[in-house]
Amino acid sequence: MIWIVLTMIVAAGAGAFFAHRRPEQSETSAKRIMDVVLWVLIPPVLFFNLVHFELTTKIGTALALAYVGNFIVIGLALVAARALRLTRPQTGAMIVCALLGNTAYLGYPFVTAALGIDELGTAVSYDILVSMPFILFVGFGVGAAFGTVAESTRERVISYFTRNPLIYATALALAAPDSWSPGWAVDASRVLVFAILPLGFFTVGIVMLRESEDDKLGFPPKLTAPVATTVLLRLAVVSGFLVLVNKTVSEIPDAYVIEAAMSVGVNNLLLANNYGLDRKLAAGAIVWSTMIIAAAGLIVDVL
Repeated sequence: MIWIVLTMIVAAGAGAFFAHRRPEQSETSAKRIMDVVLWVLIPPVLFFNLVHFELTTKIGTALALAYVGNFIVIGLALVAARALRLTRPQTGAMIVCALLGNTAYLGYPFVTAALGIDELGTAVSYDILVSMPFILFVGFGVGAAFGTVAESTRERVISYFTRNPLIYATALALAAPDSWSPGWAVDASRVLVFAILPLGFFTVGIVMLRESEDDKLGFPPKLTAPVATTVLLRLAVVSGFLVLVNKTVSEIPDAYVIEAAMSVGVNNLLLANNYGLDRKLAAGAIVWSTMIIAAAGLIVDVL
């Protein structure tokens, strides 16, 4: 866990330094990096790891309940955005940030540190069956609906399909035979996962400094009501719901509870960049929630 935390800190610091030294170039670089992550790095990771996945009935109920928890988050985010009188891009950013956690980059090592390596497979199943579908269908859908890249309903629908390469990678993976995903390809794709983390936080550092220079954001970013609300929704609602269900209705794997409590995912900055959602809110939520989870992870490491 300490190496994950150090990677995030160093990458974000490097991004901020780059933005300070080359302010005009940094904005373009941030967008290009996020485009590379979205169109080049994530599709093969998704494809090669999803081809071999098999869903068993044993965890079906737990997954269904995780879906219910996520829809509760969407409803609460809409209510909160209305109460806070947020703009359309701010509302979209709140929804996706409250919904989409860092279940891979932080979730995997966190579950391993807390529960042991034997539970890593359970964490992966949550990431693939809960996080991935919500990114593909809800996250990109919210981006298209609430972002600034399109105005009419027709344009928003078109933007969903033309700016969403992951949906095509998923469809291909579900239809492909196992032979299309040999072991070496799976191993190579997992190396890409570790490349995405520093690239994502390098971009966070750029955005943080650029917004700060316009007196919009500092470090740590100001804990505004929208940011605090988003962080609370992300860290507490789904995990709390699963804990409650575990005690009253059905057995929930501990790994699912941990995954549900992960910090705001860096991919939300990707969505914000791709669709024109509020980057300031997204970056603030990413930083604050990540600091909280990183501190918790270091405590788990020590214990």
